[in-house]
Amino acid sequence: MRRGTRFLMTHLSYLSFRCGPARRGAMAGTLLLNLLSCVFLTTFATAQCASESKSAQVERFSAVQHIDRLPGSSGIELILEEKGLHVKGVLRDYEGAPDPLVTRLRGILRGCDVALKGKNARGNVEIHGTIAIASFQCTITRRIGTNVYSERVSLRREPPESDHVGSHVLMYQRSLTRFSDLLSS
Repeated sequence: MRRGTRFLMTHLSYLSFRCGPARRGAMAGTLLLNLLSCVFLTTFATAQCASESKSAQVERFSAVQHIDRLPGSSGIELILEEKGLHVKGVLRDYEGAPDPLVTRLRGILRGCDVALKGKNARGNVEIHGTIAIASFQCTITRRIGTNVYSERVSLRREPPESDHVGSHVLMYQRSLTRFSDLLSS
């Protein structure tokens, strides 16, 4: 059972236990509201993860900042193209240089868990993480020669460029085009 669902179910059990027989009737409305909230949140949280549809979904997660004294930005950006249970990704490492180090990744999506592998100019890269509603929590492992470096990272989900429905379609088409260009280069 997922962490959020387990928390809500524990909360509901506590409320049921806490309300003795005299208060159960008065608390029935609150309990029903909590149960409906649990169902809604569980459904909504699952909708952010793997979909059975054949259409591709592009998501962008980032922890990039611009630092004034550097010629470029600093941080990590991950773009995921999810199609069913298969995932393609592009990891960009911004190291203060004008151009980021780009790693192309492939992997699988099981529920909200993502496993990706790829290779860049320095060596192999693996990412294991979990997609949440507002973030992507992951561990990035880099193998450079015989050395292995591992770091725990939290990337924030980047919102769409605009709230207008037409712009969502246009942005999605642009993302797919840019994503295809990244994979082919």
